[in-house]
Amino acid sequence: MVKRETLLALNYYKKAIFTGGTFRMRYRIEKCEEGLRATVWRGPLGYDAVPEEEKTVKMFVYAEEGLEEAADWISKEEKEREEYWAAAPSLFELSKRT
Repeated sequence: MVKRETLLALNYYKKAIFTGGTFRMRYRIEKCEEGLRATVWRGPLGYDAVPEEEKTVKMFVYAEEGLEEAADWISKEEKEREEYWAAAPSLFELSKRT
């Protein structure tokens, strides 16, 4: 579960991207022209290695309340799609496919 307290200060997002993850769900928060963009995807691969169509994105206002809403949304995604995340392959499984 992602809580606001686990995310960095709002000013951090002016210059950097925040990434994190749980068991097999990954997430990313970044500042863009429209505000804060939060993205979740199924691990174990990193953001750049996953096709865009396999990512879920939601926009939030670039403000403290937007960061709080992003944390809540990521937690909601984690809980509501628990079986989807649990079905993610491990790195070992992915390595056997190549």
